[in-house]
Amino acid sequence: MVKLLDFGLAKQTGPTSTDDHTQTIGLTNAGMIIGTPAYMSPEQAEGKSADERSDIFSFGVVFYEMLAGRRAFTGGSAAAILGAVVHKEPEPLEAPPALVAIVRKCLAKSPDARFQTAKELRQTLEAASTKANSPLNRRTLAAIAGLLVVAGGALFFSLRTRRGQGEISSIAVLPLDIKSTDPDAEYISDGITESINNSLTGLPGLKVVP
Repeated sequence: MVKLLDFGLAKQTGPTSTDDHTQTIGLTNAGMIIGTPAYMSPEQAEGKSADERSDIFSFGVVFYEMLAGRRAFTGGSAAAILGAVVHKEPEPLEAPPALVAIVRKCLAKSPDARFQTAKELRQTLEAASTKANSPLNRRTLAAIAGLLVVAGGALFFSLRTRRGQGEISSIAVLPLDIKSTDPDAEYISDGITESINNSLTGLPGLKVVP
């Protein structure tokens, strides 16, 4: 297990001690614009006071980039990027509606319109991933397909070598019936079935009937 931790820019939120000078060096204060423009919140870009909801905006920026494969806010200069952060909306996402809604709320220009705490954001993400009748993700389906291929091959060789049984020379692969409301389920089912057909076809001495 690997954890990547980034504490970002520090800001003093409590009283400081005049005897400890390290507490007041390099802190982010209102009126200062410090950070990476493409990942700032609007209030940071404008030099306003920022709180944990600013971190939620930055999380939304990273989440958007992970889903879309592109940055949420771009420009030819730092000033142009900051202008996009403050005034423009990212290009529409092609992702499940639940995730799109979460990203959109994270990237709300007004802090009051975002998730107010990281706990609230986490709970919403968990609810989106454990929804009743939620579609199986592609990685899970791919893993199932791989297991079926392995199981099919093992069964084939087991039947061929079992004493007292005739040699198995052909096998029929029936289509998978995925119980899901996902509109892509039929396409995924066909893809998995075809993948199993192709894998079994590579076994010597076996006729595969789709």
